[in-house]
Amino acid sequence: GEWKNSLFNGFGVCKYTTGNVYEGDWKDGLQEGKGRYVSKNFTYVGDWEGGWINGEGQINYANGDWYEGDFYQNERFGVGCYHFNNGNYYEGEFVNDTINGLGVFHFEDGSRYEGEFEDGKMFGDGPLYINVNGEEIAITAFWDGSHKLPTEANYKTLCAFRDELTKNLENCLKTGDFAPINAWNRENIWKHGQV
Repeated sequence: GEWKNSLFNGFGVCKYTTGNVYEGDWKDGLQEGKGRYVSKNFTYVGDWEGGWINGEGQINYANGDWYEGDFYQNERFGVGCYHFNNGNYYEGEFVNDTINGLGVFHFEDGSRYEGEFEDGKMFGDGPLYINVNGEEIAITAFWDGSHKLPTEANYKTLCAFRDELTKNLENCLKTGDFAPINAWNRENIWKHGQV
């Protein structure tokens, strides 16, 4: 690549001893501008600043998940969309590499939750829309992060479907990975319905 004052400057490729590869722009020895980083766990393409993943970009994980959106100092931070390999996806806010703030979580079966999240969990006000016998039911409630049907909620079209609704909600929430925690190595908060 290009050098200036004995440092990477301009476009260049760096192959690390770990086997990871960075290809892109450099400034004063640090990744700066546009670049692509490839490792065995993920591939990132997007903005870099001062050696950090900063700005907009896309990261594709080895397990088939992928995220596109804002980053700050190597973490998902801001607004983005995370797609899970099981068909679920989340659009909304991220803080400290975790689903936090307002967003919409779409389940692969067509159900969705629109509302507040805290540490990757439905926590706060928001409706959960699920389909029961071809009819969409909205459950508006305060969600406590336990992934259980709230004891107090406003159920639009509920009475005849309570048992089936509970079963569908449990199935809906157990469809797979729910909350990505860290882009690099951490485990998910909730995997297959277990907190």
